[in-house]
Amino acid sequence: MAVQNTAVAAANGSATFTLNANSSLGDWRVILYEPFGGSVYAVTPFTVVDAENPSADVSVDNGLISSGVSAGGQVVYSIQITNLGPSDAATIQLTDTVPPNTTFHSFGQLSGPTFTCTSPNVGETGTTTCTITSLARDESAVFVATYVVDSVANGTVISNTASVSSATADPKPDNDSSTADVDVINAPCQLSTPDNITVSADSGQAGAVVTYNTPTGTGDCGTTTTGENGETISPITCNPASGSFFPVGTSTVICSAQTGAAVGFQVTVNNPGSLSISLNGPTSITIECGVEFADPAASAIDGSGQSVPVTVSYSGGFNPDTPATGTYTGTYTATDGTNSVSTTRSITVSDTEAPAITVNGANPYRIITGSCIPFVDPGASALDDCAGPKPVTSTISGPGGATSVNNNVPGTYTVTYTATDGTHQGTATRTVLVGNFNQDESDQPQSSNQPPTITLNGDAQVFIECGTPFNDPGATATVCGNAVSVTTTGTVDIHSPGTYSITYSATANNQTVETTRVVTVGPDNTAPTIEVLGPNPMTVECHTTFTDPGATAHDACAGDFAATASGTVNANVVGTYTVNYNASDPSGHAAAPVTRTVNVVDTTAPIVTAPANVTVNTGPGATSCGTSVSDATLGTASANDSCAGPLSVTRTGVPAGNVFPVGTTTITYTANDGYNTGTATQTVTVIDNTLPTISCPSNITLEPSCPSGAIATYATPVGQDNCPGSTTTRTAGLASGSVFPIGTTTVTHVVTDASGNTASCSFTVTVLTPQAVIQNMINTINGLPLSGSQKQGLISKLTAASDAINQGKTNVACNKLSDFISQVSSFIGNGQLTSAQGQPLINSANHIRNTIGCTNLPCT
Repeated sequence: MAVQNTAVAAANGSATFTLNANSSLGDWRVILYEPFGGSVYAVTPFTVVDAENPSADVSVDNGLISSGVSAGGQVVYSIQITNLGPSDAATIQLTDTVPPNTTFHSFGQLSGPTFTCTSPNVGETGTTTCTITSLARDESAVFVATYVVDSVANGTVISNTASVSSATADPKPDNDSSTADVDVINAPCQLSTPDNITVSADSGQAGAVVTYNTPTGTGDCGTTTTGENGETISPITCNPASGSFFPVGTSTVICSAQTGAAVGFQVTVNNPGSLSISLNGPTSITIECGVEFADPAASAIDGSGQSVPVTVSYSGGFNPDTPATGTYTGTYTATDGTNSVSTTRSITVSDTEAPAITVNGANPYRIITGSCIPFVDPGASALDDCAGPKPVTSTISGPGGATSVNNNVPGTYTVTYTATDGTHQGTATRTVLVGNFNQDESDQPQSSNQPPTITLNGDAQVFIECGTPFNDPGATATVCGNAVSVTTTGTVDIHSPGTYSITYSATANNQTVETTRVVTVGPDNTAPTIEVLGPNPMTVECHTTFTDPGATAHDACAGDFAATASGTVNANVVGTYTVNYNASDPSGHAAAPVTRTVNVVDTTAPIVTAPANVTVNTGPGATSCGTSVSDATLGTASANDSCAGPLSVTRTGVPAGNVFPVGTTTITYTANDGYNTGTATQTVTVIDNTLPTISCPSNITLEPSCPSGAIATYATPVGQDNCPGSTTTRTAGLASGSVFPIGTTTVTHVVTDASGNTASCSFTVTVLTPQAVIQNMINTINGLPLSGSQKQGLISKLTAASDAINQGKTNVACNKLSDFISQVSSFIGNGQLTSAQGQPLINSANHIRNTIGCTNLPCT
């Protein structure tokens, strides 16, 4: 299509296009755009036709619905006829011949104006021919052709050609035929070939609900899946689905697999019965509020299949020309003689469209840079199909974030208009161009030598109450968009009621312009407010001094002054007190009273004075590890409180009976003033100065029983003390059970108590010499009941042994002592001596013998 460019001389100008009759037939668009920035403002389409010599480009397009075709299966084609115009077409004929290597199964129309078709019988070959008297421009019709493939080899090409013709001249005959080819293969999915179905219409209906079995598939036809709403999607689906309502006549059903295989069949509904009616289109329709309702109506036929007129009535005052929102019912009725049938359709009218906005005046709107006349928006109007006229609001956006049109700043400004019907919002825009245009191109002429324009910021009449701060909002002045300085004169005394004038003046182009703002300071009608100074609530320590920080009254007109206080506070008595503050301004307006809460508190603990610390001794002869200390010795504590004065004192820590143990004991003295507790402590120290006691056994005398001496055993002394923890230590001599040497040994034990006090005792262990033992034996013999000669015989043996020991003649001594033992044993044996009298002598003789080496027995 050719392109023509024509400039529009002015914003509200016009342009003329001249079209060549030989080459201009068809669709055109007029595009209005801004040549500098390229912005498109409007697009209007139109179509050029030659009424005397109509022409129509009627095209046909043939395509495959099934993607995999196998021998014995179906091949399904979609054939679409379209009138591309520019004129309506007359006497349209579509022909489609059964492809070689196939037989006819079905041929049906899916959509578009109804054609009349004749087809071969099922299982035969031939040509389908469909005709219609006219096809309007841009109308189209879609058909489905289904053929069964013969038993042919893989690779065989199935080729189908559809052709269309028209009685109207066709400028483009190249698209009057279309061929679709497909190769026969071992398709992954092979669908069974369904039979065509013929049924009778349901009673009272111009159609029937038809159920059928979905074709079965072999091979990979897909898997069962789940849809977005949780529904189950089978591998093989059909449309219309089984259980759908089929109108009287022939309808085509297409079944397809997920992997591409497709088959088709026809459902024919006959009307052998009486009067019946069915809806055209859906049983429920949603339309837009205010938009004329194009009722799809309903169809009715009588028992012979002839059409019967249908009338419609609507509920709830439904107006199909201008429907209002709501839900309505359309009742469709067909009458044939005395018979009548009806059906209904639900009609929902909703508001989903925003108001339509019409921009008034020039768009784009051109302003010459520097124009002195401000931009005045011509505005816009809004009309809603449902709600009628609606108010329009607008905003402006421009260079640098501008929110108004500035005649001195070139650029593109956008006025955005907005209108709402309460549910949906519509918008439209106007482009305002500030630039260097010719005078005849401008929608707003330029002016010069203008006086300044003063614009007050805020109101020209201002009323404030006495004392209310006044901040002059000032004024601005411009000339042709350029700022001019403004001079301000006049003052306002906000504390003196009266009327004041503030004058603003600006001078430009030798012209001075003034404007005045009047400020009225009204009487004082506002009471003062009181501000409590210092903390509130306030805390005062008992028995100190309370100084009131006071309060200040703030009055907008009279200023600040002191508030009057009332109420007393006794700083010597704990409690909560209230100080009241009142104030009135010179106009007699009383402030709302305020109060201060003063809490007199006692947070200081009493001072407790404890008696002096005490130190005592346990003393000599003490039997316990402590001592008694009298209350008089302990003394008396005292307490004094800054608020309550002298207080009684209690004590803790004194042992029962005032008996204090050795060491330091702390006594705590406590006093409470009712709020706080004070304490002090006294220590009582008991020193253990009592000596421990210890007792030793008597001195021990032993005969020697071996050359080293004799074993001495004794009860080991253990010291005693009034306090636990004493220890006893042997400091001299040998331990009990030791072999003591011949001679005298002194044994000493010392006891030390826990406080370091000590005591000791000693005893001796004497081991006799053999000679001394012999002398003791002689003394014993002299006292025995023996004759003189018998005594003398024993004594002579002992004396001889003693002499031999003295002379170092051990053998002689051993023999003499042995003789002595034998003689004493004989006396015991013949009864001259008892065992008690004689055995000690024998024992002593054996001791001496072992001591001087006659025998080698252990020491005893």
